[in-house]
Amino acid sequence: MKNVYYLVLVVLLCTSCRKSGVVSGNYPVVVVDLRTKDVQKDSSAFTSFSTVKLEVTDESLLADIAKVVCHNDRVYVLSMLEPTLFIFDKSGKYQSKLAKGQGPGEVTFVSDMAVYHDTLYVLDGYRSIKSYDLDGTYIKEKAQFDYPYFSMSLTPSGIYLLDPNINRKSNHNLHFITSNGEEKTFLPKNKWFKDVSIATYNSMRDGYIVWPLSNIVYKVEKGSDDLIPACLIDFKGKWIDGQEYK
Repeated sequence: MKNVYYLVLVVLLCTSCRKSGVVSGNYPVVVVDLRTKDVQKDSSAFTSFSTVKLEVTDESLLADIAKVVCHNDRVYVLSMLEPTLFIFDKSGKYQSKLAKGQGPGEVTFVSDMAVYHDTLYVLDGYRSIKSYDLDGTYIKEKAQFDYPYFSMSLTPSGIYLLDPNINRKSNHNLHFITSNGEEKTFLPKNKWFKDVSIATYNSMRDGYIVWPLSNIVYKVEKGSDDLIPACLIDFKGKWIDGQEYK
């Protein structure tokens, strides 16, 4: 959960801190002074919220919640206790969970999930994306990979896959698999952290991507699906890519 918190923190900093300059490429710079607690905010992070109490049964024991997605009248909860995906209705009543095993539609280790175009997708065993209907009924395997990935983001052009250093053969943290099977790589691995596995998620929203080991927020360029810098977070010269911060 700390990793998810870091992602949220970076996004909030980008949206709430005062812009103080422009660098080459004409994208804004947000200066963050870690020595002060006085952060200027343009608006509150949340304007309203509500709670849903999830039903606890022998089949729906949850722990180490990694991700929650609300879609229509369903609440999808990824619990890393087993780990697998649990489905509740909008009132919090337990509906079902993905069965563990090696059979069709069964999962071994779900590390990420997403609802895309009214279809539920899970990344299972780091190498397989499986599709289900919104009630959790298995449809088919959408994709299979030779190398491990921890999280995914589905787009009309293809799938962005995050490798948080679990694939020792790759020199990039983000891979993009196009709809026709071509591959592009982004975010070169930090040389100081290349041998450290980091269980975290790439945060993609409205075409923007945040990666905790980068002080640049990127956006997907329309037409090419490449990443281009959208915002630089300047921590006044302090950043984890320096050896002293390892």
